[in-house]
Amino acid sequence: DALALAAAAENVPQARRLLLCSGWPDEAAAFPRRAAAGRRPARYDWIVSNPPVHRGQPDCFDVLVQLIRGARRRLRPRGVLWLVAQEQVPVGRLLALHGSFEWVKADVSEDGRFVTWSAGGRAAGPRLAAPDGRLRKRAEEWLAAEQAEAEPEGARAGDQPRKRQRV
Repeated sequence: DALALAAAAENVPQARRLLLCSGWPDEAAAFPRRAAAGRRPARYDWIVSNPPVHRGQPDCFDVLVQLIRGARRRLRPRGVLWLVAQEQVPVGRLLALHGSFEWVKADVSEDGRFVTWSAGGRAAGPRLAAPDGRLRKRAEEWLAAEQAEAEPEGARAGDQPRKRQRV
């Protein structure tokens, strides 16, 4: 954890505050004066994270989903969420399902192993809100299939292999 904070300080030297946490920090513990005064949660220009998704097998996207869901209310109006993940992590789909961002950008590393995602602005409405909900349903099915593929062989008896549907 100390190594992660040192790397963050080196990579984002203009950061005034670095927080190390699994999920969002408890406001009262992280910002006692703000909480005591009954003020809203702190808001940031940037939130930068390399979220853990490999807490054993299969991959777990819970921390990433929690981060995406909470980011918009923690960012200032022109704030940006920055995420770094291995290329196989479905960050784009998770941002589409759980985020409310006006724009999303992906930059792939030179070796193709990592993707740096940035997302910002406030979307007018849910990004996948088709009138009949088909796009959201397809994205959710794809994520479920992706997570099922990551489970060890024989993890769920009776399961049949699923075909991937790309959104």
